[in-house]
Amino acid sequence: MTQRPTLMLLIAGILSTAATAQDRPAGWLAARFERLDANNDGLLTPDELPRERLFEALDANRDGRITLEEAQHAATTAADDRVRSTGQLEVRAAIPYTADPDDPLLQLDVYAAREPGDAPRPIMVMIHGGGWALGDKANRTLVHPKAEWFVEQGFVFVSINYRLSPAVGHPVHAQDCAAAIAWVREHSQEFGGDPNRIMVIGHSAGAHLASLVSIDPAYLSAHGLPLTTIKAVVLLDGAGYDIPKTLAVGATPVLTRMYTAAFTNDPQVWVQASPITHIKAGRGIAPFLVLHAGQREASKLRSKELAEALKHAGISATLSHHPTKTHASINADLGKAGDSVTKAVEEFLRAVLTKDSN
Repeated sequence: MTQRPTLMLLIAGILSTAATAQDRPAGWLAARFERLDANNDGLLTPDELPRERLFEALDANRDGRITLEEAQHAATTAADDRVRSTGQLEVRAAIPYTADPDDPLLQLDVYAAREPGDAPRPIMVMIHGGGWALGDKANRTLVHPKAEWFVEQGFVFVSINYRLSPAVGHPVHAQDCAAAIAWVREHSQEFGGDPNRIMVIGHSAGAHLASLVSIDPAYLSAHGLPLTTIKAVVLLDGAGYDIPKTLAVGATPVLTRMYTAAFTNDPQVWVQASPITHIKAGRGIAPFLVLHAGQREASKLRSKELAEALKHAGISATLSHHPTKTHASINADLGKAGDSVTKAVEEFLRAVLTKDSN
């Protein structure tokens, strides 16, 4: 049976010894297999691996049991699928960016040109939204047509995952994003990227995280990096830039539950988690493009306040309203021909790169 790429990546993330920049030691798969084999009979049964689709993919002979050899074969196939070419893109998927190779929420995907040329390319790191509780780096409306468009514009595009609420809360989401950015910088030359031209883009909750790691130095400094590591920030319709204000005015019960699941019920945590709290002159904060969609009042007000606070601190910030866009389409349409958001992002990045080259 031919496996779909997403399933093969699931296998790679859970069982494989796939070669990446963080190769796993010999025997890792056998040790993982042994831990799953609760009764030590050398076989995995559905109760020992209670993930139906994964079990079916690994059970090559359909006898209801998985041998180590079957797992090794599936892992090798999945490893081959980690690096694949699609059109003009080369995709390196499910790369761990921490010492934990197992957690798919601590992985990233890299999209680069198949023939990138000799000059290193600027890197755009994408942080997905989903209320700090949902979303995935490989969601189609997140990646496409963004990945293709950014690569056409001369970038390497990196889409990252991070751990989600309610399993974790603040500051873990931002810490994971910073760890991913640090990994990208360290390994940039492996995929033709320029470690000195890393930029960040985020949508919704991802916009909050993109702004937080770009404004509060605590996250990158944990990896020995200054805020100047990030050269530009693009925010797509976020509303979490000042969490106390968002929760104080017109917050619905659903919205309140979403925020408190990620940031607790403690107002002091809300303040600490708000990017606007940490804006200070002289920190090396990058230029911002702050976009908001339609008539979403919270996004409109928080975006305006963030841009004004940045400007007040002497930091370049451009506020960009797109009245015909929705919260979803401002993200999904980025990269489409004739799209207003795409045009705004292109002009902003061109200006940043031009200034950086002078």
